[in-house]
Amino acid sequence: MPPDAVSVVIPTMDGLRYLRENLPPLVKALERYGGSWELVIADNASSDGTCAFLAREYPMVRVVVFPVNRGFGPACNAAIAVCRHGLVLLLNNDVRVTEHFLAPLVRWFAAADVFSVQSLSLGDDMRRPVVPERSFHLLHTCGGYTLYDREKLLHIGGFHPLYAPFYGEDRDSAHRAWKRGWRSLCDPASVVYHRGESTSRRFSSAYIERIKVRNRLIFLWSVLDSPWRSFQRSFSLLLQVVFTGRLSGFWGFFDAWRRRRAIAEKKRTDRPHWVLTDVQIRARIAKGAT
Repeated sequence: MPPDAVSVVIPTMDGLRYLRENLPPLVKALERYGGSWELVIADNASSDGTCAFLAREYPMVRVVVFPVNRGFGPACNAAIAVCRHGLVLLLNNDVRVTEHFLAPLVRWFAAADVFSVQSLSLGDDMRRPVVPERSFHLLHTCGGYTLYDREKLLHIGGFHPLYAPFYGEDRDSAHRAWKRGWRSLCDPASVVYHRGESTSRRFSSAYIERIKVRNRLIFLWSVLDSPWRSFQRSFSLLLQVVFTGRLSGFWGFFDAWRRRRAIAEKKRTDRPHWVLTDVQIRARIAKGAT
């Protein structure tokens, strides 16, 4: 049986230098993979010649162009909606793949309950002091280098727009998938190198801090099923902001509070689909990948 077909989606904004560097090894890996594939670039109003470069050097690439920067989640949603294949690989433009990274991810989707499978990043965002030898379950997968079941991702509504322009939307989607009984994993046989935050660095540190705090609260208030646990973690976040004295963090709280009705509506519409509690999810993760 031939390998499953894969659509690759890369969101970008003025990321020409990263595309020049990372598209050649990606195309080589896709050709080595052996199955059908397509490459879709979601361009968030780039002004650095990205579209002209792609038309000239990679005419087989489909480009979805936005006149304004829509942020990570909305841009990915629009690109995923036009993908032709059942598996969708999301890659940040600053991710360099290895030649055999794709097949270890694809093999997991023979199981009907798999939502997403993440590569192991050995780049700047590497957090593990020891590289694991076997696959393991993850509560949240990173949208920068993860393969998704397209149908399941569309079923939960893709990446929620409340998190725009960036941070937290991938965490939210994976957690909501777990609540439906769909698992997420990391397979260390698939290796990539991710620089991390290459696009968001163009924004001020205060703005990034504000968005991170706001989106953390959106997650806590809309996804956790225990109000007490949500309160505890929100209060802990508030204490962190107070002790660090970062005013931008307080603005994050204000932004989240202004969106409280939309957050409540998000939770209300999603909650009837929950089949697992957070406690049950963590118990399943603790059992390891099977």
